[in-house]
Amino acid sequence: LDLMGLIDKETGAIAPSEYIEDHMRELVTEVQDMVSLSRREECSVLEEFVANSLSDLTSETPTADRAKILVAAMVYEGRESFSHVLGIVGRYLKVLRSCVEGEQEQFACATAISHTWKKNPQCFVMVMDKFVAMKLISPINLAKWLLSSFEHVEGRGDPVWE
Repeated sequence: LDLMGLIDKETGAIAPSEYIEDHMRELVTEVQDMVSLSRREECSVLEEFVANSLSDLTSETPTADRAKILVAAMVYEGRESFSHVLGIVGRYLKVLRSCVEGEQEQFACATAISHTWKKNPQCFVMVMDKFVAMKLISPINLAKWLLSSFEHVEGRGDPVWE
């Protein structure tokens, strides 16, 4: 029995450029650069960027898109290890908290984490757990998000949901 054949070989994080809408890709790239471990801008610099560049998004859900941009960039930049994710999120916690206050924004946050870790359900669960623990996503909103569409868990065969 070949047990290694049962493990998905592609378990890396998915870049935001693969799932973020075209009109937001440049903004995600800018945020990724700002929060990268090599650059590590101060929290105040990111706050200013959010106020100037992410406050007037032209879409049906601008606040949800702002949350999606920030979370996608931060989670992807921290993809090297769980400690990296926690370090980045912790550094910019004040900015994130101000951008994920409502249900719609928390759904966008969960969606960004889900897309980034689509190929690695264990990382998805660990990161999502930390976002709940840090009060960035409420437990009830996470449950609502999970139950809002079977697509979130369908076909992944994630034993964590069983």
